[in-house]
Amino acid sequence: MAETFCYLLGAGASCNVLPVNENFPEKMDQFLSDYNKFREDVNRQKPSDPKISTEPLKYEEHFKQSMTWLMTEAKNHVSVDTFAKMLYLTNDFNGLNRLKATLATYLVMAQAMHGTDLRYDGFFATILQYSGSIGTPVIPDHIRIITWNYDIQLEKGFYRYLKNVKEDTRKFQLYNTFNRNPHIKRINGLAWVPMPTYPKRDQYAEAALRPLSIDTVLIALERYSTFKANAAEFHFDIQFAWEQDREQFESSMTPAIKDTTILIDIGYSFPFFDREIDRILLNCMSNLKKIYIQVKKPDHDEIKDRLQSILSPLPKVEYVFDEKRFKIPYEL
Repeated sequence: MAETFCYLLGAGASCNVLPVNENFPEKMDQFLSDYNKFREDVNRQKPSDPKISTEPLKYEEHFKQSMTWLMTEAKNHVSVDTFAKMLYLTNDFNGLNRLKATLATYLVMAQAMHGTDLRYDGFFATILQYSGSIGTPVIPDHIRIITWNYDIQLEKGFYRYLKNVKEDTRKFQLYNTFNRNPHIKRINGLAWVPMPTYPKRDQYAEAALRPLSIDTVLIALERYSTFKANAAEFHFDIQFAWEQDREQFESSMTPAIKDTTILIDIGYSFPFFDREIDRILLNCMSNLKKIYIQVKKPDHDEIKDRLQSILSPLPKVEYVFDEKRFKIPYEL
């Protein structure tokens, strides 16, 4: 039987560009400093399109206040995710929506500012195949991607391989690859493209994929303003796994991962906090034969103990120490 490979991505998969739990407040503080310097550069404050309204700038100070609020709370909790769950369990849904709006707006602008973790470039250069039928690169069917991350590092990495494609085709292919591909799943949702009914969907998507500009700021802040206008009804595409119905979550994930024979974990430590979701995911992989674990400075014994508490018998586990590129198994 041919092997089916599943990449499981955690925060460590984007750590060269975006924060992880240990440095979240510091990274956010540095972003605010860099953002303020960017806004002081008068030569970079003219939108590329006169149709882009500057009205959202009136929400800029509120966004920065929310950043300070989130930084402070992040220092008092194990992670931003645990703070989010506390808000959820205490029925503070306005606070939870504020967290989502702040986090999503920050991530869109931070990724425009700092670009893409180059390991994604090497990853896509290795796995993508050219499809003559549609004239663009595609992810082959025997590779699955499951990510805990709500960043758009996958999209930004893939977007570079569409630079010679016509603009309309590029948008369509990007959307099809990451929104309609049944083999790519996001556990916690996505801090990027708004709901399909959002009138500036394409503008928002394009601004996030390109280097930081005033366009990015205006469009991200305009999206943030929808939270400020009505916090109770605000909706963003971040949806934490513990907010979702368990049966629906499992039925959504199972088709993508049930045939997995080799699991490649990039930057995910199987924390106790996520054990229920990990149990659903790993127990769906009934044909699993091998697990590659690639994390920065791993505690091997602890990770192995966590895996053994979920899977019995435990498949072969191999640890990867390379920090310069994502693991590409020889079996691939």
